[in-house]
Amino acid sequence: MDSYAIALAVVAAYFVVLVIGWRYGLWKKPTVTLYGPVLLWRTRRGRKAMERAASKTRFWRAYGISAIWICLLSMLLLMLLLLWESYHVLTVPVSPDAAEIGLGPLGADTAVLAAYFVFGLALAVAAHEYFHGIQIFSEKIRLDYIGLVFLVLPIGAFVEPMDKELKAASESRRMRIFASGPATNMLVALFCLGILFGVLGPSIEPREEGALVTDVTVGSPADRFGLSIWSEVTQIQATPIRNSADLGSYWFAFPGGEVRVHSTHAGRQSVLMVPGGVVVTAVYEGPAFNAGLEPGMIIAELNGTVIHSVNELRSVTENATHKAPVSITVLRFGFDASRGRDWFLEEPSIGQINLTSKWLFYYKYYPKSANREEYRNLSIMGVSTTPFGIRIEDMDYLPKLVTHPLGAEKSDKGLAVRLLRFVALPTLGYSPVVSPATELYEPSGAFSWVPSDVYWVVVNVFYWLFWANFLLGIANALPALPFDGGFVLRDALKRVAHWRAVRITGLDKALGKKALADWQIDHVMWVVSSLVYLILVLVLTWQFIGPVF
Repeated sequence: MDSYAIALAVVAAYFVVLVIGWRYGLWKKPTVTLYGPVLLWRTRRGRKAMERAASKTRFWRAYGISAIWICLLSMLLLMLLLLWESYHVLTVPVSPDAAEIGLGPLGADTAVLAAYFVFGLALAVAAHEYFHGIQIFSEKIRLDYIGLVFLVLPIGAFVEPMDKELKAASESRRMRIFASGPATNMLVALFCLGILFGVLGPSIEPREEGALVTDVTVGSPADRFGLSIWSEVTQIQATPIRNSADLGSYWFAFPGGEVRVHSTHAGRQSVLMVPGGVVVTAVYEGPAFNAGLEPGMIIAELNGTVIHSVNELRSVTENATHKAPVSITVLRFGFDASRGRDWFLEEPSIGQINLTSKWLFYYKYYPKSANREEYRNLSIMGVSTTPFGIRIEDMDYLPKLVTHPLGAEKSDKGLAVRLLRFVALPTLGYSPVVSPATELYEPSGAFSWVPSDVYWVVVNVFYWLFWANFLLGIANALPALPFDGGFVLRDALKRVAHWRAVRITGLDKALGKKALADWQIDHVMWVVSSLVYLILVLVLTWQFIGPVF
């Protein structure tokens, strides 16, 4: 039974339980509430543990004050990130020279992905609500219920203080209570980052030197002849490959010739016979597209020069004329009668290409790119190319990407881009890290005794704890109701208003100055919340429509 069938069975069982419980009135009890498919379960168990932990009131008062500042700083960070991301959509340069094929996802099984997601979210929510509860007790407010939220699986938790006592409390006491949840999540996220960056990340080492294959172009020699994504290339012919630079600059004796490639994939070493050469991985608007070039083709000759390497193709292209057609020879996959098998053969329909000025190409097709005056004298074809049609990275790229993003980021785009990319690893398919990628690495030093698979599970757990706590903390720090950050901001405004009211003198009153009333502050919070939600919608929409302009 595959993971999808298991997930479907679990969902079906959940809804069967809901129907049976509804039929027999199980959801009408005070401790159980059903809102559509969402089930809320309340209990008074566990309150004693929170109350005992809250006995050190001086410590929790200091913690609550720190939590307020952490919450306010998180609000500011989130709004700045949203606004910066909107600006970045417009300003990010576009260039076919720097274009990426796109990193191939690790493709974790759905059940594995769901397990890490639920585990991280459950612990993040538990920490969030537990510290809310401790802070409530430390502020001498009674706690009525604690509870869990179910939607097939436990997806949340909550605490319910005595409503009258909470409303009667001072603004500073309420602020400490509301801020403790998101602040705790942010502190746990920082702790997990410290473990990833300072302990786990430096202990991961490749099993052997080589170049990591992170993507394979469809129809390329690598794709046709079994060089898989998440393989490690260790040797080509008699040449050892120590890193991505060795492979990226490899000199092919004859384009389309048979090349012996030593690789490791899923723990198995193999020797593949692959057609060698400089392979087209992407075709952009312009000369290459007009000439009929396609991804997966091998560029064998250009302007009478045999192409032996990626660097040679770039040099020949830039120095060729763009004022008249130049000759080109490309190889396409097909049946080779002389070999009696499928191979890469010359494509007779493509014999010439009209190159263009690199400056004009950028000006016409990529106006947002960083164009240069010296490009006027250079030619361009409008393709991206790699050896064999594979994207390659150094072997430390994956560990650094997951455990130390500042080291994995090669371009100077700033800390914000790196942080956003690190948080987005699950959406890119890079977390959790699973086989066959995990089998290329092993723990070292003090952790050398730990099995590799176990070590990567620990890495994944700490990443997902960071991910869930960071997102839960930053989301709850939103300066909008009904999030914790909204309540903190509302009580902060009330506190300022009350402080201002105390300072109003008789002359101020004579001049008609008045303190803000609670209903006016509530109105301000309604406006602020509406503006925050509007900004969120606009920013998310802008991610899709911004690059068009």
